[in-house]
This record gives sequence, structure tokens and C-alpha cells, in this order.
Amino acid sequence: MVPYSGVVRYRRQGDHSKREKTLLELAQRYMEDWVEPWHSSHFSMVFLTRASLMLGLMLFMTFIEYYFARVQHIANFVLVTGIVAMLALGSAVVSGFVSGILSDRFKRRAPVVCAATLCMSLASLAFVLFPNNLINWLWLLGVLFGLGYGAYTSVSWALSIDVLPSLANAGKDLGVWNASTTLPTLLAPLLGSVIINSAAGAGQTAMGHRLVFAAALCFLLAAAGMLFVKK
Repeated sequence: MVPYSGVVRYRRQGDHSKREKTLLELAQRYMEDWVEPWHSSHFSMVFLTRASLMLGLMLFMTFIEYYFARVQHIANFVLVTGIVAMLALGSAVVSGFVSGILSDRFKRRAPVVCAATLCMSLASLAFVLFPNNLINWLWLLGVLFGLGYGAYTSVSWALSIDVLPSLANAGKDLGVWNASTTLPTLLAPLLGSVIINSAAGAGQTAMGHRLVFAAALCFLLAAAGMLFVKK
């Protein structure tokens, strides 16, 4: 309602041609604002790599608790999930601080983001390759995932600033960039549930979770994409 009210305020009643022209111009400017950042290849690559990583991250985080309960049959799966999450977040705090300093010192953020993404992919791949032998390694995997997650979340924001097409439109362009987080967050639970329910219907619940955790491939794609960000 806010932009529409801004248009109506300066228009005389009954001037339909001016109204249509003004609304059309507003819609055109709105679309141009969304499309303009995509003219930058660096911005586009950072957007796509973050979208890929966030899709993998949300697939992993949404269904890890159900994996412990339905595949590993851990009685206290809520407690185990909480402990692993605390270890991951604790290590993320440390790696986020350290990686932020390193990226500022070396002025190269893309390699740091790439390395962080690889750490997350290795932790996720373990659930795909060794699904029945992870109980004793959950704590280490949680720390490894957290180290990558902390480094990524810290440096990726700085990287997004580096690749903005214009600092004059930083707020608007970051609003566009934020869609790389929100869209995968909406899509991941739906996609994962379809995969797991389809596999469960065929009596392959464990395989369904392994397919979801193949989201590690999303992390690998994100890491590969970072290699093309030179700015």
C-alpha cells in the first residue's frame, strides 16, 4: 500500500490516463530495480552460490532431527540434535570471528567462502556415505559443519558488499540479494518432504534421508561457483 499511496497522493481525481501512465512507470521502475543487479556477473554468481548453499543447509537442518529418530532410532534424539547444534553454533562463533579477520587482512573473501563451504559439504557427505557408522562421530561432524557455517555467514556478507553493482543502491541491491536466502528456505522443507515421503512409501525411509543429505552437492556447487568470483 505504501508505494501505491505515494502515487495516488499527487494525482487529481478523474485523470485516468495520468493514473495509468504513473502506475505503469512505477511498475517499470520496480522491475528495473530487480533486474539491474543481475547485469553484474559477480553479483549474479554470489547470488546463485548462496541460494545453492542455503538450499543444502535448510535441507540438512530441517531433517537431521528426523534422521536421528527414524533412521538411527536414537531414543533421546531431541537431546542429541540439541548437543550437535550447540557444538556447531559454538564453533561457528569462533570461525566467524577468525575468518572475518583473515578475509579483511588478505582482501580475498571468495577463497575463504569456498573453504568454508567445503567444510560443510564434507560434514554432510558423511551422512550419505557412512549412514550407519556416525554415532561416534556426530560431535566431530557438528564441529566441522559449524566451522564452515560460521566462516561462511561471516564472510559472505562482506563478499556481497564487495560485488554490489553500485554502493549508491546498496540497500535495494542487498534486498534483491536477500532473496537468495528466503527462497531456498521456503523451498527446502517442501522438496525434502516430497523426497522422504516418496522413499518411505517404497519402504526406503533411510534411503530417502540419504537422498536429502545429498544436499551436500549443493554445497559443492556453491564452492565451485566461488572460484568464478574474482572481484
